[in-house]
Amino acid sequence: MFLLFQACGITLNVMSLFGLALGMGMLVDNATVVYENLTHKNLGPPGPAARERALAGTEEMVTPLIGATITNAIVFVPFLFLSKDIQDMFTDVAAAVGASLFASPGRFIDGGAPADGGDPLAGRAALAGGFNSMG
Repeated sequence: MFLLFQACGITLNVMSLFGLALGMGMLVDNATVVYENLTHKNLGPPGPAARERALAGTEEMVTPLIGATITNAIVFVPFLFLSKDIQDMFTDVAAAVGASLFASPGRFIDGGAPADGGDPLAGRAALAGGFNSMG
């Protein structure tokens, strides 16, 4: 993401940091949608069957999440048609949001497998415990 900033000549300033925060918020929203879908599916006891159900539940959310991500990115297209002064002010926000939204799927291109070869669902219990303690 920061390589894109460097290539485009974008510096870390209030507007680019706001864009990163906004993009990360959208990613957390997408993760919450997937988590709620998995919770709705009631994965049952841990084990190979639960892993398969979790992967199936996540796969059925791919199309809606791609649609939501593209919709969120398209919102920034009108910035290309603004006057030069306003465009300069908001380019950092649009680039940061776009970079954070489109950099996130890279994690799933390899099937979501961690680099160390561990179980991609290993953090599920910790994540569930964190969300359950909120409510």
